[in-house]
Amino acid sequence: MTPSPGAIDNNRWHRRGPAGRLRRTTEMHTREEYTMSSRGMAKAQLIGYLGRDAHLQYLPSGTARATFRVAVNRRERAADGDWSDATDWYGVVAWDRLAERCGEQLTKGLKVWVEGQLVIRTYQDKQGQERMIVEIVAQDVILLGAPSGRGVSPPDQPAVGEAAT
Repeated sequence: MTPSPGAIDNNRWHRRGPAGRLRRTTEMHTREEYTMSSRGMAKAQLIGYLGRDAHLQYLPSGTARATFRVAVNRRERAADGDWSDATDWYGVVAWDRLAERCGEQLTKGLKVWVEGQLVIRTYQDKQGQERMIVEIVAQDVILLGAPSGRGVSPPDQPAVGEAAT
């Protein structure tokens, strides 16, 4: 079979056959198909605790913006073999209705699940140095529970990212 003009030969790629064994494929893809599938994705999912209450502000355009930080605990092994606890902090920003809900419901110590897009933002600090920040633009935020000693919100209350019915 001769490839059509503009086609990419994927004959060198392997796929699993019906018996689970690797086999050669002879599929042909056009350059347009290959280009469409070459988009990247930078998505993040976090489960952690809020370091402080969400900060809600309204921009001059009237758009709501909420910012908060999520602490994610992990264990790591040192060079000597001992385990230690470490905490990573992630900045999160939410927009529009999600931002308003975050501003209303997110308080320090709550356990949350955040899903969103990883974004790299640059700015100039007071000394004129260019700085970069990696933050998560939230697409969904769900309350997972209250810290010990606090009451849990009523079950009929929708999660932060859900619409009220």
